[in-house]
Amino acid sequence: MSTRFSMEKEGNIAVLTIKTSEKINRFCKESLNELSEILKEIDNDRSVGVLIFTGHGKSFVAGANIKQMVDMGQQEGEELAKLGQSVFNQAENLNCITIAAINGIAVGGGCELSLACDYRIASEAARLGQPEISIGTIPGWGGCYRLPRLVGYKHARDMIYTGKFVSASEAKEIGLVDELTPPEELLGTSKNFAQKLLEKSPLILNYAKKALRAGLDLQKDEAMKVEHYVFGLSFDSRDKKEGMSAFIEKREPEFKGS
Repeated sequence: MSTRFSMEKEGNIAVLTIKTSEKINRFCKESLNELSEILKEIDNDRSVGVLIFTGHGKSFVAGANIKQMVDMGQQEGEELAKLGQSVFNQAENLNCITIAAINGIAVGGGCELSLACDYRIASEAARLGQPEISIGTIPGWGGCYRLPRLVGYKHARDMIYTGKFVSASEAKEIGLVDELTPPEELLGTSKNFAQKLLEKSPLILNYAKKALRAGLDLQKDEAMKVEHYVFGLSFDSRDKKEGMSAFIEKREPEFKGS
């Protein structure tokens, strides 16, 4: 693991901590490429059922490295956008369930990374936003696509057009985060939630994730095809047999992820 990221595993839960700076975390091209390689390793590790992203210190991620971008032209800007989109698509498409444990400022690319996660749990001290308009650009790492799908056009429009930050409580109100916790309880709450998810079959959670993503991204007929396909796949699993047998026998299922 690089100096910009650290990872700890507790059973089937992995915690990936972003530490691109001692003061405030920011993404640059190099850290995005490193994150891409780490995500490949995580996706190949089928023992990881839930991945929690969090930040070191007082920030989750406070956007991109502006000094690296200031002299870029159109082509370089497009390449940077494609890189960020590619890495956050990787995060979104991981086989495991993902949680953004937002410990502080999550703006720009930090907010966009959280949008690519399945869940967002935030410290009560967190602030989120897409302030790119204030430095003469727009969200380019998936924010213009994911934010309105999560909070609706009106709230996404206001955040992107004005560049305003939203408090943790406002983020919860508009659906940008799922749950708020005191700062000192953030990681524990995220792990407890991850553990509850892992009471289900990790294999079937993955199938549900694929069907849900298809429902968001594909036309109805195509999304329905994905749904009936993964529904059928679930019937070929041991966990489907175990789940239904446990229901009939009035006992708790013991899922194995196969």
